[in-house]
Amino acid sequence: MPAELSLSTWREQIGRRLINLDFEPSPRERFRALIEPLFHHDGLRVTRSRISAGVTFRDKSMVGDGEYTRSLLFADHGRLTVTHQGREITLRQGEATVVENWMPGRVGSDTTFAFAAVVLPVADGNSSCPGLDRVLGKPIWRNDGTLKLIRDYIRILRRKTHAHLQPGAAAAVRRHLFDLASLVVSGGNIADVDVPSVQEIRLATAIALIEGQFCDPGLTPAVVAANLNISTRYLERLLESSGRTFSARVMDLRLDAAHRMLDDPAARHLRISEIAARSGFTDLSHFSRRFRQRYGEPPSAVPRSRPK
Repeated sequence: MPAELSLSTWREQIGRRLINLDFEPSPRERFRALIEPLFHHDGLRVTRSRISAGVTFRDKSMVGDGEYTRSLLFADHGRLTVTHQGREITLRQGEATVVENWMPGRVGSDTTFAFAAVVLPVADGNSSCPGLDRVLGKPIWRNDGTLKLIRDYIRILRRKTHAHLQPGAAAAVRRHLFDLASLVVSGGNIADVDVPSVQEIRLATAIALIEGQFCDPGLTPAVVAANLNISTRYLERLLESSGRTFSARVMDLRLDAAHRMLDDPAARHLRISEIAARSGFTDLSHFSRRFRQRYGEPPSAVPRSRPK
C-alpha cells in the first residue's frame, strides 16, 4: 500500500522531481496524498493519485523543464476542475480529458479527489494514437464504452502491479493502452471493434472480474458480459480461447478458496458448510462431490490446523 505523503515530501519526491507539478492546498484541510505508480514501460506510464482538497498546477516557470507527453486523465473520485490552454471544464467521476504536459494547467477540487493518468509519449502517440489534438481539454463522457473498458483495465493494473506482470507482458500492456487511447480519441463504437488487442483486453478484464467476484453465488456469464457490454456468447468464446470455460474457471477458483480456508488455522472455527458458502457454493453435497473429484478426498478429511 502506498504511504501517505506530507506536502513537502510530495513536492520534493513526486511533484517537482517526477511530474513537474506543484500543489496549492485548501486552507480548510490538512494536506494528504497517496500516489500509486501502476505501470511504466518504454516511456508510457500509468499512475493513480488521491489528494486532499486543493489544486495541482504547472505554471509558466515550470514549463521549460516539462516532459513532451500527453496525459489521458480520468476523474476517479469526486469532481475535478481541469484548466488547460485557457479552457476550464468539470469532470464528474468516470469522465476523462486529454492534456499536454508541457503546457501550463491546473487540476483540482474543493474536496478530496482522485484521478488516474495514462501518460503517453508524444513521439509514439502521434503514430500510435493520432487525433489526440481533437480532444485536448474537452470532456470525454463516462458512458463511452471504450472509456469504461480502459478504466476497467486500469483497475486490473492496480491489482496486478508492474512487479507481478509476466515476462514480456509489459510490452503487451503498453500496446493495449495505446490501442484503447486511440479508440477513445476516434470516438468509435467499442461494440463494433473486434481487433486482437481489444479481444485481449476484454479477456483480461473478464478474468479479473471473475477472480474478484467468484465467491458470489449470483455470478453468471450474463453478469460478466453485461459488465463488459458484450454478449454472453462472445464472452464464452473469449474464455474458451484462454483454455477454460466460465464454469471451469469459477469452479477452480471456488475449490481453491475452500481448500485454503480448510487449511487456514484462522478459519478452524468455521464449519464446512460455512466454508462452502463463503467460497460461493449453495449446495453442500455438490461442493463435497466436486471437492473429492479435485483433491481425492472429502472436505472433512482435510486436517484442520489449530491457530498458533
